[in-house]
Amino acid sequence: MKAIIVDLDGTLCDSTSRHLHAQLQDWDKFYAGIPYDPINEWCKNIVEGYAYRNYKILFVTGRSERARKDTTQWLNSNLISQVNYELMMRKDGDLRPTWIVKQEIYSSQIAGAYEVELCIDDMQDQCDMWRNLGLVALQCANYAMVNSSIK
Repeated sequence: MKAIIVDLDGTLCDSTSRHLHAQLQDWDKFYAGIPYDPINEWCKNIVEGYAYRNYKILFVTGRSERARKDTTQWLNSNLISQVNYELMMRKDGDLRPTWIVKQEIYSSQIAGAYEVELCIDDMQDQCDMWRNLGLVALQCANYAMVNSSIK
């Protein structure tokens, strides 16, 4: 089945207001803000366009499993109902770099099961990882640059 991989924070979700908590590693506050994130309309349009073409949307995120309920509710309230998606998250307590977690998710759950056409992410290291796997990666922003502008 054809698919695209889409990151959440900083990509589909405008999580700018929550990044200060991430910088302080206050993950409880960071996750508590999930329901209030606005959607990035440009990314929503891409996701829904691919969904209309019967692609599976693979949301591969660095969020922990403990945020699954709020994340699923956010996705269901912000996307059209016809979006066929799967949400892939890091295990609770896994503090490894996100690019390693996502590479592991790709190897164990995506490779061989899906024909991935495109990956969309905001992080340089994650886009580099997707490209090193031979995938096309669209980098929509650079979190390090966005983060440096947050006061």
